Amino acid sequence: MACVLACLASMPPPASAATGDGGILYIPSAASLAHCPSSCGDVNISYPFGIGADCFRQGFELTCNNNTRPPKLFLGNSTTQHLQYVLGGSS
Repeated sequence: MACVLACLASMPPPASAATGDGGILYIPSAASLAHCPSSCGDVNISYPFGIGADCFRQGFELTCNNNTRPPKLFLGNSTTQHLQYVLGGSS
């Protein structure tokens, strides 16, 4: 799992980095992230990870399956499940 995250972190910056309107070093304000879910079940989510439009850095999109109990957190729309310790939660 750590390899997946390390690979994602090493992805080239999006095209916006070249134009100066955000890019790889851009960190959105708390106000711009206020609409974003902050957890999936008992796993806390913080930027650069996120669920929903404008809530994550490119390559760090997560989805939450709320149809399972407890809810399960996945990388993008894949079947790669995230574990709590990967995202800084407590186990």
